[in-house]
Order: sequence, then C-alpha cells, then structure tokens
Amino acid sequence: MKEEAGGRSRNVKELHVAPMLDVTNRDFRYLVRLLTKRAVLWTEMVVDDTLVFGDTDMVKNHYLEFDEAEHPLVCQIGSSGYNLEWTEEASKKVRDAGYDEINLNAECPSNKVAVRRQFGAALMKKPDISSSILNTMRCVENNIPVSIKMRIAIDEIDAQDFLYEYIKHLVEECGCRRFYLHSRKVYTDGRYRPLQNRNVPPLNFPSVYNVCRQFPECDFWINGGIRTIEHAKAICFGERIDGEPCEGESVVLLGHGNFPCRLCNESNGSCIAPPSIVPENLRGCLIGRAAMENPAVLADVDRYFYGEESNPAQNRRQVLLRYADYLSRRYPKRCCDSDPRVSTVNAPIIYDLIHDRLCQICGAEDEYVDGGAELRELRIAKPVIDLAMKPVLGMFYGVKGGQKRWRQICHEVSCDTHIRNCGPAYVLRKAVEQMNPLLLDKDFELCSDESKGDVNSNILVHDDDE
Repeated sequence: MKEEAGGRSRNVKELHVAPMLDVTNRDFRYLVRLLTKRAVLWTEMVVDDTLVFGDTDMVKNHYLEFDEAEHPLVCQIGSSGYNLEWTEEASKKVRDAGYDEINLNAECPSNKVAVRRQFGAALMKKPDISSSILNTMRCVENNIPVSIKMRIAIDEIDAQDFLYEYIKHLVEECGCRRFYLHSRKVYTDGRYRPLQNRNVPPLNFPSVYNVCRQFPECDFWINGGIRTIEHAKAICFGERIDGEPCEGESVVLLGHGNFPCRLCNESNGSCIAPPSIVPENLRGCLIGRAAMENPAVLADVDRYFYGEESNPAQNRRQVLLRYADYLSRRYPKRCCDSDPRVSTVNAPIIYDLIHDRLCQICGAEDEYVDGGAELRELRIAKPVIDLAMKPVLGMFYGVKGGQKRWRQICHEVSCDTHIRNCGPAYVLRKAVEQMNPLLLDKDFELCSDESKGDVNSNILVHDDDE
C-alpha cells in the first residue's frame, strides 16, 4: 500500500471538503475536523504574491498556520505565471509550513482573477504557462504531491476534446499526475457571474469517468453538485442505484450520459450519475457549498464513507462546545487588561496579553474574578467575533425550529458589547446556553444505503458547489 503525505493511501477512496474563498479558513476547517477525522481539508485559495509580499503576521495567521488536527490538508495557490520566482517562494513557504499537498487553482472564474489578473480559469487557455507553474511547484516539493484543480472545459471549447488535450499536455510537459476536476464548463467571457458559473453550466460526470480511462496512470477527483454523503459514496464505491449498466464502453448507467440528462432530472440538464464501473484511479470526490451551508452533513463521514466504527461527535452540543474550546485558544479574551491595543481580524492574538484570569462576567460562577469587567473600551473588534462565529451559523440547517432561531441567537450575542471583551469562546457558549437543549442533544442523522429510487432523490435543488 503506497502511503502519501498526511497518512493518505492510493488504495483508500477520499472525501474532500472543497476550497472556498472566505469559507475554508482555519476556523471552518477546525469545525469540520470536529465532525470528521478522515476527510481531506483544503485552504481557501491564496495568491503567490500574497504569500511572498503580504504582511508577515497576516500571512502566517490567515494563510499558513493551521492546527495539527487539520491534517490531511491541501494548500491551494493561485498563480498567473507572471513571475515564477514568486511561485517558487510561495511554494517553499507552503512546504515549510507542513502542508500535505500543494494545488494550483486553474478554475476560479471571477473577473478579477481570470480576466484582470489572468490566473485561475484563465490558465486553462494557457497550457504552456500551466505546465511551467506546475514544474516550478514540483521543483520545491519535499515528498509533497503537487496537483491542479480545473474545470472540464472553458468558453466555447468542446469539453471532451479540451480535457484530453490539456491533461495530456500537463502529463507530458511537467509530469503532473493529480487532477481535481470540477465537472462543468467555465465561461470567462462575461456572460455569467461567478455564482452563475457554479450553477448554470451543466455538470458532466461522464466526462470525468471517461478521462479516468484515458489516463490510467493519473489520479482524479471529481467535484461539483455533490450535496450528500450518500451521493459521494455512490460515486466513489459504485453502489447500484436503480438502473442497469450499459454494455460496451459506456461509463454510466443505462439512460444516462445524454444532455440534457432526462433521468437525472436536473434543471440545467446535468448528468450526475455514478459510474457503472468505478475507475480505479477515481480517487475520490469533493463536497463544497453543501458543507458550508450545513456542516452537519459531514457528521457521518467517518462511519458511513470510511467505514470507521463511530464518528467523532454524536450531537451538535458536543461539536459547539469543543469548537468553543478551540476558540478560547485561538482568540484570547481581553476582559482583564487595560492595554489600549485592539484585537483585530489581522491581529487576533496579542501574545503578551494572554491570561487565564476571569472577569465579573465570564467568571461569575467562579470563586475568583478580576475587576476587568468594569472596562468600557472594547478590546476585541466586532469582525473578530463575526469571523469566529461564521462557521457555526449553519449547524442547525434543515432542523425544524432550529436554524432560524440559532442564527437569531448568534446575531444577538455577537452584537452584545457587554460580553465582547470576554472573547468569541464566551460568546459562543452564551449562544449555546440560549438554544433549545432538545435540539442541541439530538443525535445527528445517519446516512443510509437504502435505495433512494433514483440518483437525484436526495440531492437538494440548489446546486452551487465550488
């Protein structure tokens, strides 16, 4: 069994939480790790020149540092190839920080990225530059895999022809063997906004299965439109969903693979059917926006997807209180000091002010309290509270009587200036105290292998994976 960085193995199918800008920061990743110990996590994309020229403390805090519990962890870099020395220096910093894989973003469709700065999806039109960037990244690797994340086609280019030629070029020119494929076309001609580029172009899963066959020496992961763990497992392990495998060279079940796909019944004609026979080199899949909107969708990953005996947490109270413990380490309280400096998003930790003292608010039930609660100046900026609380806002998604009330509570405690200096951990614990205990202690719903009738039966209507 060949081992990879982060304890990963080529013989084990993987579930990844896809990179999402302003979402998959270290706080969100730690929350996810409380729900699953096995899923592979990704950073949000960071541009190479930001790592090279950005403020040192901000770069370390926002982009490079992470908790050891986050492994296995992939760092995604954006590069236009304008200055390969920047790419090399950025890759070295990622390597030295201890990440398990370096990934090149070649799929971001935003106008700022793909048009004005000519990276992200723009690289798909520049195979020579793409291979040069990947070669530069590979030169600094230290047994760390280097990969690329891309779409299956761009603008008016035919999907299958483009995909084959682009991958062939990268394999031959820079030896790239790891491809994360968002299985829809991307448009950079201005017809769609970034959100529409994640929704409007139809998903084409069969194109990914086909390219797995065409490049048996490479490894592939599929991304886009995967909303449930049941769907992810069906794709990776080939559980049969109603239908018979086609004969000959077909890679999907009978009736799938045509566009629009009538059996999948997606509004944009997508085909999201699992493969009829799972390619050995289809290493896994990525789930994105569904995890952002509803982190609890990951609660049964370890047992159901990876075959572990149990999951790390059984209910939402456990997850929220463990996340609060993390916040107490990540964002120290400021209620017992008179230092005029303010903890901000760019500098959330002022190390010489870390203490264990309790004020009259956060230590109300303890024997010893400090007089710091009398301070009127706010020492923690509101964005720090918002950043720390953002990952948990969807924890009651889909729970009757839960989601709206939970978000209301979180908003109220986050705006309470009386308790802000006690830190995000205290703010979150106050929110938990006000939440319905029956909902907090209700066990997470487990996934099931029972037939759902058709491939689309438990896929939500909104399809906006990153």
